[in-house]
Amino acid sequence: MTGYKDFADWDAEYVDLLITSEQPEDLHLDYKSGLALLKAKRDKESIGKDASAFANSDGGFLIYGVSEKTVGNKQVPDGVDSVDTADCSRETLSMIIASYVAPRMDGVVSKELSVRGKPVYVVYIPPSAGLGAHQARDKKYYKRFDGRSEPMDHYEVVAVMNRATTPKLFLQGVEGALAVTNWFDHLRVGIAAKIGNRSSVPAVHSIVDMFIANDLNWHVPSPDNWSSGQGQVTIPGFLNPQSMNTLRRKNGPSEFPIYKEAKFRIANFEFKIVDREPSRVIPFAYRITCPGFKVWRRGTITKQGQTFTLMLGEETPD
Repeated sequence: MTGYKDFADWDAEYVDLLITSEQPEDLHLDYKSGLALLKAKRDKESIGKDASAFANSDGGFLIYGVSEKTVGNKQVPDGVDSVDTADCSRETLSMIIASYVAPRMDGVVSKELSVRGKPVYVVYIPPSAGLGAHQARDKKYYKRFDGRSEPMDHYEVVAVMNRATTPKLFLQGVEGALAVTNWFDHLRVGIAAKIGNRSSVPAVHSIVDMFIANDLNWHVPSPDNWSSGQGQVTIPGFLNPQSMNTLRRKNGPSEFPIYKEAKFRIANFEFKIVDREPSRVIPFAYRITCPGFKVWRRGTITKQGQTFTLMLGEETPD
């Protein structure tokens, strides 16, 4: 999961920042009013549904005690309405989540924070791995879609079940401000990345492909592990193949397998750009492939002067 701090680093200041900046609900984030936990109004099945949707998707954070409003077509935080901790303790919430989702989810953690002087619960639901799909009390399977919990189609349930038998790889640390170095006639823009595995099944074989606009050249960090090329690439979300420069890294049995408990730095790689334009939007994407698993993320690198910022969309299965 990308875009948010690790659960251990969440504090009142961070939640307040999400509220102040009106961070919208998305695949990994859901706000809930504290009223949803009041015993007189508590819908335990709905709590289980929301928790299972995160587990069946990519994991995420439930924040109880934050009211919402609609801005455009997005749900954004409107303020802190707090949780009645005497009516619903954090332990009670944890027991509801454990009791209304089957099989029981591993790794669910929560904390109570005082945000603007009011109690708020933050719950982290990790993605399902090794236990297959999780079912809510109403005998349905749910996923996160467009900031909501929605019923899953059969093929989506099958895909989640396969997590127990296949690796699920991801890149971390790719997004954000990029390092820039001045050379004689060009700039070199660096991207640092770590590869991780959400599944309990180690990845012995894997391929990471990086794609960038075809007028920019990759600087290959290690010829033994990386190769570069150019060609037409069919990227999910685009109607037609795109002409892109490619950087590829292969991982095989001679190297350490990629397993759930650790993230491995794969490279600090760079691309070259001649600094002719004051601003530019550069297409970028990456693809990770291993047996039984393939995922894309596409986005853009925005250039303003000599400042480069990489932003990515959600993961897209191939």
